[in-house]
Amino acid sequence: MKRIFVTVMCSLTFIKTHSQIENKNVALFDYKMNLWSKEAGLNKMRFNVNYVFFDKTSPLSVGFNANLYDFYYDVNNVDYAGNTSQISNIYSFTINFLKTLHISEKLNIVLGFSPQAVSNFNTDVTTNDINLNFTGYFEKKWTNVNSFSKLAVGAEYGYRLGKLKWLPVLYYYKEFNENIDITFGFPKTQITYRFNDRNSLKLNVYEDSFYANIHYKYLGDQNYKSYKMTYLNFSAGLNYELSFGNNWFATSAVDYSIYNDLEIIDNHEFNMGNVASLTFGMKYKF
Repeated sequence: MKRIFVTVMCSLTFIKTHSQIENKNVALFDYKMNLWSKEAGLNKMRFNVNYVFFDKTSPLSVGFNANLYDFYYDVNNVDYAGNTSQISNIYSFTINFLKTLHISEKLNIVLGFSPQAVSNFNTDVTTNDINLNFTGYFEKKWTNVNSFSKLAVGAEYGYRLGKLKWLPVLYYYKEFNENIDITFGFPKTQITYRFNDRNSLKLNVYEDSFYANIHYKYLGDQNYKSYKMTYLNFSAGLNYELSFGNNWFATSAVDYSIYNDLEIIDNHEFNMGNVASLTFGMKYKF
């Protein structure tokens, strides 16, 4: 049943499975907190920075992403014999490279590579803490006087959705005018409306996930043991952005999780439940 639901969600939000690097220079910091939870939950602190090295034919986007997932659980309700007190935080560090190769005026090939380390880092970093993600797709563009659109088709191999697998890349973006644009894809479907130069509102559906190598001891153990933890979340929500200075923006969001799954593989699946969340942050464009 869980597999069927995830497949449906991927079909509804389908597409944009490539590395989440914007073609712009931006730094972002925000914090997302759940308003309630069942057996366990994850709050999230995020820092992103991205820079594009432009040239006439083949720009290179380089990004760094750091996530802190604050793991918490209800000690009175948790049905788990392991020592979850040693899983207080999950850290994710990713370096993103996205290279655009110009084929013609309206056709590009885009290649991406994203190494990442995901763990609670209770021990020294090992190769088991490292995930490698690859992507490649064709990008077709259409431009006229009043609008701009593009379609991407390709494939990705990596740990999207919390498991190592192949996924298709198939996303569509359309800019209707200076006020409205849409992205229809996976892991994020988004409609943006700009009221003016200072205020914008986004309605989006997006995916958040990780595949982590965690280390902890059972009571009486002398050495740490390694386990794999996987997390997959689909959420829908509203995001508001306000410009308050030269290149500075305040961001806020209200989301509700449509699907929320956290488990230690072959050990325990936590009862996360669907929850509402608030996000507050800052963004700087340079």
